[in-house]
Amino acid sequence: MNNNKTKYCRILNSNKIYMVEKISNKKIYLRYENTVITTDIGNIEFVPENEVTKKKSTYSITLETPEIPNEIMLRHKLKETAIAELDKYIDQAVLNNLGRVRIIHGKHGGVLREAVHEYLASHPYVKDFSIADYSEGGLGVTVAILGKNVKTQNTKIK
Repeated sequence: MNNNKTKYCRILNSNKIYMVEKISNKKIYLRYENTVITTDIGNIEFVPENEVTKKKSTYSITLETPEIPNEIMLRHKLKETAIAELDKYIDQAVLNNLGRVRIIHGKHGGVLREAVHEYLASHPYVKDFSIADYSEGGLGVTVAILGKNVKTQNTKIK
């Protein structure tokens, strides 16, 4: 009934194919995925290896993104630090499907505002940006609209 080359079997009246782990006395130990079961050897039929089809595993991944506020405070930060924080914030905002964010950079000097605007102008997920209305902070705040930017470039394929 069983030759030493047979590694697979099925329990009678079942379609599930098991891998033979061990045969001891009249008991057989069978593995299916991470489960080992024991049954009488008379309850199984051996399946030739060439009839066994390997089941492909499927995986699904759920990315959990932390909820983030719709604004970021960059006032009083060095330009390099502020842009690094803004870069990370924009990525998180896009992952959280925020369509509109406020970037608080302050009014003093305008250096940080200019750096923020330069960064936003080149970001692929910033559709548009502008200085906020007076009621939202005016010159000290920039409002950015997020989404896939559809700016096109004229490129020639050679």
